[in-house]
Amino acid sequence: MDEKIVDPSRFERVDFAKRELWTPNWRTRSRLSKGHIGDFVSRIWALYGPPDSVGYEGFSCRFRDKETELVFEAFSAGYGPSYGAYSQDAAVFESVVDMFDALLKAATPADCEIEYETDFGVYRSGARNGIPFDEMVKKSKSEQVERKLAAKEVDEILDELF
Repeated sequence: MDEKIVDPSRFERVDFAKRELWTPNWRTRSRLSKGHIGDFVSRIWALYGPPDSVGYEGFSCRFRDKETELVFEAFSAGYGPSYGAYSQDAAVFESVVDMFDALLKAATPADCEIEYETDFGVYRSGARNGIPFDEMVKKSKSEQVERKLAAKEVDEILDELF
């Protein structure tokens, strides 16, 4: 099934400073095309520029659909690239986000890079030479400690056996 690609000017960036996120009325869903954060952010960057904010587990960008007036957010979270909007906008949310997602799928990734922290460590995501990437820069302290303890336990077990 061919998806009709809308004109990118249908969507505009919204002032991020005026946001009120994660209220009980907030509705989210994971991105339809299960891409990686680097793929998601580089396609948004290609069409609309860098994210509004980069923080824990990724980035956030707020948009408004000029035709429906829906304000929604494209963001990354622990479960990957996602979209969110207020639940009172549920009637148009799915169709608008489907159009936006199809627009992103058709975009060529822009060379870009963001760096952010997660429970597992520091990651870098974006695109180089048009190829999206997600890479770990540094493991979290807790993961490093767990690995050292596991290695020490193995050494102790081997010492006991031999």
